[in-house]
Amino acid sequence: MIKAIVRTLPFFLLILFSSCSSAGARFAVLEGNFLYGGAQHQDAVAAFSRASGYPATSPYAAYGLGLVYLALGESEAALGRFGEAARAAASDPGMRELAYRAYYNAGITRFRAGDYEGAVEEFRSALDQDGSRPDAKRNLELGLRMATRKTVPAASLAELGKAKAGPEPKTLFNFLREKEGDRWRNQEWSADTADTPDY
Repeated sequence: MIKAIVRTLPFFLLILFSSCSSAGARFAVLEGNFLYGGAQHQDAVAAFSRASGYPATSPYAAYGLGLVYLALGESEAALGRFGEAARAAASDPGMRELAYRAYYNAGITRFRAGDYEGAVEEFRSALDQDGSRPDAKRNLELGLRMATRKTVPAASLAELGKAKAGPEPKTLFNFLREKEGDRWRNQEWSADTADTPDY
């Protein structure tokens, strides 16, 4: 008797969670995430679409749809969904992580499309949600550099380089490059500790 109940419990839970309710919508988000992870994009779109009609799961469904559209190369559709998710999540303090991810992925999408100014705004919005993320900080810096290169003609950059006096201000990338060089310079190799014979 108990074994029969244990065997039928998963089916009962599946029916319970797949019904047209808030719990069913949460299950649809989980299903969409699983399908997206398995590159089953059409089924993931269907699952996220089922969850988008409920206020509690709508931001998560929009974000999931944005990821699927981005994987399919549909940048404009992805940006629309990321924007929808970010607007809904930014107003709820319990959804700061979702808002950060939506803004961050929108920044990545804009950067890939060559919209560096838009990417900078998205990364700034992501950092407004969580300022401790180094990936967003680095990408913001890259976006600012690319936006500057895009808006300033090459001749002006050459003249600016000649007119500049003093050392160039250190950026995160230059700092990391110097630290990597220091790491290699500071390593000492001693012939006494070598494992191979000296010929």
